[in-house]
Amino acid sequence: MLPASLALLFTGGTLSLLMALAIAITAEPALRRQLAGQLAIGFLLTFGAYLMATSPLLRQTDAAWHLPLRLFDSPNLALLWLFLLTIYKDHFVPDKRYWLVAGAYMLLMVLERLIEAGLIGTALLPAPVFLIASLGLITHLVAVIMRGHENDLVETRRRSRRVVIVVIIAAALLSVVSTNHQQGPWSEALSLIASAGLLVSVLFVFRYWTTIQTSRFLFDRETHEARAHRPLTERQQHQLDALERLMIEAEAFKVPDLSIKRVARELGIGEHLLRPLINSHLGHRNFPAFLNHYRVSFATERLQDATQRDLQIARIATDAGFHSLSAFNRAFKQATGKTPTAFRRDALSD
Repeated sequence: MLPASLALLFTGGTLSLLMALAIAITAEPALRRQLAGQLAIGFLLTFGAYLMATSPLLRQTDAAWHLPLRLFDSPNLALLWLFLLTIYKDHFVPDKRYWLVAGAYMLLMVLERLIEAGLIGTALLPAPVFLIASLGLITHLVAVIMRGHENDLVETRRRSRRVVIVVIIAAALLSVVSTNHQQGPWSEALSLIASAGLLVSVLFVFRYWTTIQTSRFLFDRETHEARAHRPLTERQQHQLDALERLMIEAEAFKVPDLSIKRVARELGIGEHLLRPLINSHLGHRNFPAFLNHYRVSFATERLQDATQRDLQIARIATDAGFHSLSAFNRAFKQATGKTPTAFRRDALSD
């Protein structure tokens, strides 16, 4: 009985910290108004309901509040998925596709809760469907976070990527194991390990929150004006000048597979110095955005040149260093608000 009591104690401590985090985020107007903050609050509340409903002692009861709690906690993984995508994908705003996936997942979880409560039969949907759906969201999330590691210029976010991946995978494994061994000989020990691990993780997050500024929650999304007034050392100015020459005079951006490692090697400085230099003083949060700044500038000059009006846009995209026309179109429209075709038409009609 002692392991179960300890697990319940750990769960109570975790719940208290989760609620404190939710209140802290709610109290910050800058976060409360942003989608990332709203998703974080939603996840904290629904995950708290999940912990209450699945705690080692309370889940064995037939209390009337158990099913409402389970229904309320059903969106927690979908909310976490959307929240982390807003954090780790720059300029990410969930469109209809993402909301449809999140809604479909929530509906599946509601059905799973109703089957768990015995209100509908298991023949409607087999158990593996729910596991596959959860693993699908987790796999996509891990892939997105991992894929952006090399090109991330926000150092605090870059360092956090591997940690977040390990936590997500560990939590998923613990959830699967504990769910399938709720009645086995190791159920109490597994619950204790899971509860203790979760408490330590949330304590770390809580300590992180209480020792940082609000902007760090969004990984230093400061304004252009704040960056412009950040002083440069003589060494940093020299490095920025060398970087500018490499990009403009040598037109290094035209290399399709140009990496930050290669740029750092060409400049003779370490990546650990180049990343914050580009992020803090030029304002780019990832390396492709930094390259696209020069590539789009190169393309706009050619699109405005009347002597090159017959040059195919695909050729301009290739000359600028883009791998594909679709990638060029996306980057160009994001930077100018127009498609390359519309931009050329408007520029040459003046």
